[in-house]
Order: sequence, then C-alpha cells, then structure tokens
Amino acid sequence: MGFLNKFINLFLGKTKIRLDKNEGPTNFEKSKPSAHRNPKFDRSQKEDDLKFDFLIKHSEEIKDYEDAFYNMYRDKGSTTKEELQNLENSLILLNELKKFCYSYGKGGSLYFDDMWMHLHNSKNNCFSFESLINTRIQDINTLDSCRNDIILFLESNPGFIQKNIYEQLPKYNTSTIQKVLRLLEKDSLINRVKKSGSYELTIKTPYEPISKSDINPISDTLKQIEIPDTSISFRTIELSDELFLIPNEIKDLLWFADGPYKNIIVQNYIDIAIGKEKIRIPLRNGEPSAISFELPIESGIDNYNIGYYPFYTNLNPVQRYKYLTWLKDIRSPIDIGYVFIFYYGLERHLLFGDYINAAKAIVILQNFHDNRSFQAYSNDAIFISSIINKDVTFLDYINTNKLSPQLLATYKTLYELPLTANDIVRMSSVVGWTNNRYIKMYPELFKKTLEEVMIDKYSTKEYDIDNDLFLNTKKTFSLMLANYSIDYENRGIAIPDILSDTALKKDLHKILETTHETVKKKLAEGRKNKNIDTVDTK
Repeated sequence: MGFLNKFINLFLGKTKIRLDKNEGPTNFEKSKPSAHRNPKFDRSQKEDDLKFDFLIKHSEEIKDYEDAFYNMYRDKGSTTKEELQNLENSLILLNELKKFCYSYGKGGSLYFDDMWMHLHNSKNNCFSFESLINTRIQDINTLDSCRNDIILFLESNPGFIQKNIYEQLPKYNTSTIQKVLRLLEKDSLINRVKKSGSYELTIKTPYEPISKSDINPISDTLKQIEIPDTSISFRTIELSDELFLIPNEIKDLLWFADGPYKNIIVQNYIDIAIGKEKIRIPLRNGEPSAISFELPIESGIDNYNIGYYPFYTNLNPVQRYKYLTWLKDIRSPIDIGYVFIFYYGLERHLLFGDYINAAKAIVILQNFHDNRSFQAYSNDAIFISSIINKDVTFLDYINTNKLSPQLLATYKTLYELPLTANDIVRMSSVVGWTNNRYIKMYPELFKKTLEEVMIDKYSTKEYDIDNDLFLNTKKTFSLMLANYSIDYENRGIAIPDILSDTALKKDLHKILETTHETVKKKLAEGRKNKNIDTVDTK
C-alpha cells in the first residue's frame, strides 16, 4: 500500500481534467448549401481524402459527439415541453459537433458539411439536419398553438360543427386542425359526435360520466376470464409513508429537492463531456436523484424501461412508487435505470457527502446488479473517490474482472501486483495485438501457454510492472462520474495510462506473439499425433 498512498499524495490536485475550448463557428451560416446542386457530389479526390483522414483520426471522438446528439434528438420526453427542450438541446450538441470538426481544418469542415448540412432525398436535393430539427420545433409549436385556439373557440361555441371550424381558424391548414382534433379526442378533452355529415364538437367536462354507449360489450370468452382485483392499482401514496419504510442507512444517502428533508439546491444546467469538449446545456431537473415532496406517488404496475440518464422528476407517479419501494431493499432486481437514479446520488456523496457509506452502498449494488455500464461507471467512481478523499479502503472491494484494461493496469500497479496471463489476454487489443483466433478458439490453452512463455522468459508465470511507469507516463486516460448535474471540473480525473508506455506495450505484444506461435505449433503437433489432450476445452 506504500506506493498507492505515495501516488495519491503526489498526484492529487493534478488530476482534474482541464479542457481547452476549440474555437470555431457558433452558427450554421458558413455551411449553407447551394440551392441548385448538392455540393457533396462535386468534391474532388483531394477533398474526399481530407474527409477520410479526419474520420479515421478522430472516429472515437466523432462517435461520442454523434451518440450524444442522437440520444438527445430521439428522446421525445413525456411531455411536449420536454420534447421541445430536447430538440433545442440537440441543436446545441449539433453546433458543438460542428465546432469540433471545424477546429481541425478543411478535412473536418468538409466532413461535417457533407454529413450534416448537405443531406438529400428523393424530394429534396439539399437540406440540413438543423432544418429538420427547426421544422419539427415549428410543427410542435404550431400544433400546441392550434390546440389552445381550438379549445378557446369551443368553450365559446359549444356544439360547433367540425366542417365549419376551418374557416374560423384561417391561420392553420385543414390537416393541422384535423390532427389536433383527433389528439384532443384521444386525450378525452373533447367530444366528437357524428352530425350532418360531419362532427359536433364540444368540450368534455372534467368529471363527465361515461355513457353506456361508450362501453364495448364483453364477449362470453372474456366473461370466463378471472380478472384480478385492481382496486388499489393506482392508490395515491404519501411520500412520508414510503420514506418511513426505507432503511435509515439508505435514507441518509438520499437527496431531497424540497420538503422537511431538503438537503440540496437544484441547479439549472448540466455540463456534458464529449471527447475533449465540455458542453453546457439547459437542465430543467437538476440533481437526477433528488426526490421532491411536490410530485405525486401512486401504487400500481409499470414495466416500461425508463431509458438512459433517468431523472426522478421525469418518472410518472407509478414509477416513483416503484423506485421508492425498491429502495427498501436495493439488492432486489429491477430495471437498471432505477439503480442509476439512486447511484447518481451516491456519486454526489462520494465527492461532497458521506463518501464512506456511499461507497459501501455502491459495492452492494455492484454485487447484485451486473450491468456492464453500471459496473464501469461505479468502478471509476470508487477510484475517483479513493484518490480525492485519500482513502483507498474500498479499492479492496473492486471486482477486477469488471475493470477496463487501462483501469486494471492502474489497479495492479497501485497495489504492486503482477499481471497474470488472464490480465495480459484482456489487455491484448490495447497493446496492439489483433490476431485473436487462438484466444477465442482455445482460451485455456492460450493462457496456459502464455504462462509457460513467461516462465521461460522471466522465470515466473506473471509479469511485473515497473511502478515508476505510473509516475513518469505522460499520456492519460479519463475516469468520469455518470452524474451530469455535478460540475464538470469535479466530475473527472485524468490517470496516467501505463499501457501507453512503448516498452511495456512492446513486451506484452511480444509475449502474445510468442504465445500465438507456440499454440500454433502445439495444435499442429496435436493433430499430427492425434493427441486430444492438446485440444483446448473451453
């Protein structure tokens, strides 16, 4: 543990990620396409080569930007207001992608323009993704405006005939009005009753009883089915009652946006890290795990996946009840989205609160919720907390089988542990080894042979890492928390990437190469001598 403590004391304070903002255009004016012909079809070979070179060099960063954009763009939210907010945020992310691409010169600008500004289809020779988003925003605003105007009109003119309403609302086309009327009927806000070759339109009263004609007759088959009692399916629940049943050690780790337990002030923006960029976008919900006494809770059944980056405030009343019920026993199985809501709050504790009990809770979650994304984020979080709080206790509980190759190398170096054959195989792609044929087909034989190779070369079946590499390596990799409501400067640290060391990579690559060739010989000899013991059993 001596080297680990030495590293933490020496490295703490130098690990916070600092991002340099790449200057670039802040709007889309420079990329307006020709009105007659799509410019992407007139690129020279040199321009195509520039685009390709840019894509190859920055493929991972581009993917991060584009994934963030598409996740935001495809999220329609649970309300119109949320969908509009996500579309506006999509424009922000798209502009950040443009700034990133433009910062790398002509190759980057050509790539962005041809991928995002010069789209085409059978109806339109040249249009931009920005125009699609703006059109969608305009359509949503038009539908919302039309909805309000129709309701106001029908409140003053009950029983109005639909075929005559179009001339009363001349600023909207017929198809828009028809669409809004269908949506209002679907949402049980208006009645549409056939009359005079059209429909009579009236506003529904809030508690209008359902007429018998609205109830479909039940078939004899359905009558024979035993229908369970659902009288409590949507019973309103008091938040204080649910909190009373949550164990104190869990309740003490929760964050509350209001009410008697309020312990956090919600901020109104988030910083999203994409590649080397930091992007600030509006945030309506603040701390994603923050519980509000103002939001309703209802018992019932809801089996929908709550998706990526869930917020407590975005859950519906039944989903909130499901989450609070799960908090009574966080070991019980549940959709990983609910686990992340609780976990976001634990990350905040790792930095600003009760990091010891938060780390304990994370270790429990890791043992009972085997999700790849959660395991990766939570391992990063424990490392970050250990370094920032100068407390390495919980590194002992980390499941090394779930660590990324870089983080595994970090862990082994900090604890002054050698690399095993299994470790080296896991790091093979990072050190440049690409021929995985025998690793996949004969994994046990490959590992056993790798140990033999190391014994022959180093007189031990394990590889010792030079601890000085950790302090001398200049290249780093980032550890990041998942909670986007935490300020970016506090959310990540940069760790020396010892697997980037040329000498180390060369050693491990040579070990893998020698092992590969030895396994090839063993298999050839086994086939020749029909020695079935040589054949690997997975």
